[in-house]
Amino acid sequence: FFFQDIEGCIYSLIFYHKESDPYPYFSWDQLKVGKYICILEPEIHYFLDGQVGFRINSTWEVRVL
Repeated sequence: FFFQDIEGCIYSLIFYHKESDPYPYFSWDQLKVGKYICILEPEIHYFLDGQVGFRINSTWEVRVL
């Protein structure tokens, strides 16, 4: 997923999680244009392919508002 912050910067949001279903934290259907995403304790991650974004290790780290 790609998202844009309030300053207009675009980041990638890549999930590396073991849970097949993100319930009760959010649902995959909620991740769409116009939604707000809250990442608990976010840290910028530099991926090996050069992308900059957020690596999500568990679905409990994300809430969709």
